[in-house]
Amino acid sequence: FPNPFWTAHPQLGDRDLVQEVLDEAHAHGIRVVTYVPLGHILPDDNILQHHPEWLYRPAPDTEAGGRPHHGGGAHRPVCFNSPYRQAIIGFVKQLVTDHAIDGFYTDSATPYHSHPTSRSCLCYCERCLEKFQQQFGRPMPYAPDPHSLPLEEQEMLERWSLEYGQIVGDVLIELVEWIRKTRDIVVVTHGTAPERWPERRVMDVHDGLLYEAGGDFIHRLEAASLGETSGQAIWQYVGSLTP
Repeated sequence: FPNPFWTAHPQLGDRDLVQEVLDEAHAHGIRVVTYVPLGHILPDDNILQHHPEWLYRPAPDTEAGGRPHHGGGAHRPVCFNSPYRQAIIGFVKQLVTDHAIDGFYTDSATPYHSHPTSRSCLCYCERCLEKFQQQFGRPMPYAPDPHSLPLEEQEMLERWSLEYGQIVGDVLIELVEWIRKTRDIVVVTHGTAPERWPERRVMDVHDGLLYEAGGDFIHRLEAASLGETSGQAIWQYVGSLTP
């Protein structure tokens, strides 16, 4: 839909596809849940051209490599310390304010959904470097293997990474609480496997989980059983890409 935060596909013009779907669905008594993947990677043909300042950088002056994600071209991860944070918040607020949606799905609430590596919590973009300098009074240490750094620097990076890892949770909680105040609709998140679950406080603000019937049996069992034992309502969804 037209908004000041993302550049629309050139063939869309001023069309609002969300509103078009709502009009058709509601005319037939069908409710609509919008899917906004907050923690996902973004397409290269958008982020590199229009918002390179949003990019997550795994090392100084280095861009994360692109990779395919459910078809299309290459995608890359974003940094929530960058202006992406303000953009996604503004985008969601405009979506919810301007459209009579019946539900909202945040997808994965894990901080590094699309680039889960041992270094994912260490971003060396301009804003992360600035914030680290302000907090610790020194440049952010870097080594290809962080464990090779002096112990004092490792401890700094550990403290920094724990705080950085809470940013996605903070954004999700802010948005979910705002949605609740704005519109009386259900807000659900992804029932991922336990090793990828974020802090419990993120789960507590959602009404329930969408359980993706993909992956292997253990993944599905973990996601469903953890949701059940946490007292969460669970809905299943199956995508066309799910074998």
